[in-house]
Amino acid sequence: MMSVHQDNSKKTESLLKKSKINFEDSELSKNIKDESSMSNLTLKSQKGKSLDKAYIDQQVSMHQNALSHLNNTLIPSVSNSALKAHLEKTRDSVAKHLEHAQSLQSNP
Repeated sequence: MMSVHQDNSKKTESLLKKSKINFEDSELSKNIKDESSMSNLTLKSQKGKSLDKAYIDQQVSMHQNALSHLNNTLIPSVSNSALKAHLEKTRDSVAKHLEHAQSLQSNP
């Protein structure tokens, strides 16, 4: 999953650069980064099965949030067709990751 996320980030950066779109952190992106950092700190305090459960719960929550932000904020606000297509493809990938995490969550 990490390699998919890293690959998507590189594609996003390349597309923004190619389209000459300047990206600046927004309140939304700052909040997401802060939430992720706090969640990762919580994970570091877990061990064994409680770590596994906390990690899957985190992944479900974070992918649900990402999907919501993509559907309700990011995709509707983008006018650049290439960026919109990329975000829609990203949404599909996030939805698949969410389904996988939910499957793991319901079948420990």
